[in-house]
Amino acid sequence: MTKHSTTKPAPRLTVVITYTDTPPRFDIRIELVTPGES
Repeated sequence: MTKHSTTKPAPRLTVVITYTDTPPRFDIRIELVTPGES
């Protein structure tokens, strides 16, 4: 019997940037999202 390997969806890199006025600064958050996994 041969096993067929299922192709996993590629992980996605999500960059979330939030800007605050006071004080003026940038918040950069990088998340790695793997579809199909929780």
